[in-house]
Amino acid sequence: MNTFTDSMLIVIGASARGMDALKTLVAQLPKDFPAPIFIVNHMGTHTTGEALVKAMW
Repeated sequence: MNTFTDSMLIVIGASARGMDALKTLVAQLPKDFPAPIFIVNHMGTHTTGEALVKAMW
């Protein structure tokens, strides 16, 4: 894995249908990932984002 500097930030964006992809990606990240991650997900009114939050824990 590359070494990140203090000024690095990972930005991930997904459409309303991207929740499964985000869950898969987040679940594979190491707990000690060396950079902050900013996730933006366009969600429909029927989605709360709870599944993504659970994948992060």
